[in-house]
Amino acid sequence: MDNPYDGIKCDIFSLGQILFNLVSGFIGFSSARNNDPHYQLIINHNYEQYWNSEEFNGLNLSQDFKDLVIRLFAHAPNQRPAIEEILQSNWMQEVMTMNNEQMQALDQEVHDELDNIYHKFNVLYEAHH
Repeated sequence: MDNPYDGIKCDIFSLGQILFNLVSGFIGFSSARNNDPHYQLIINHNYEQYWNSEEFNGLNLSQDFKDLVIRLFAHAPNQRPAIEEILQSNWMQEVMTMNNEQMQALDQEVHDELDNIYHKFNVLYEAHH
């Protein structure tokens, strides 16, 4: 029998998807299903293979960030962290202690990446229309 629906744990999973996309500029997988090759690596706890996949291999992501994202993407909802655990994670603690200059640099990096994604999307869109 499937686990009962837990809206908060579903939101935690979605938070993981949004966080991963904002920080990396990529989606973590196409579909959170057993047949998605990237998500299957997470389900099977093949984290090193996941992070070394062609799409993510060149990303400069901290181990603390990777650890948090993997927990947010957990297949079993009861294995996903609670909000309090997320806030206490090493990565969140690092982000929350950034000074203004570091936060502005991070903000600029995210904006640059979003501009890059937007540009790539427009190029692809124009090529197909």
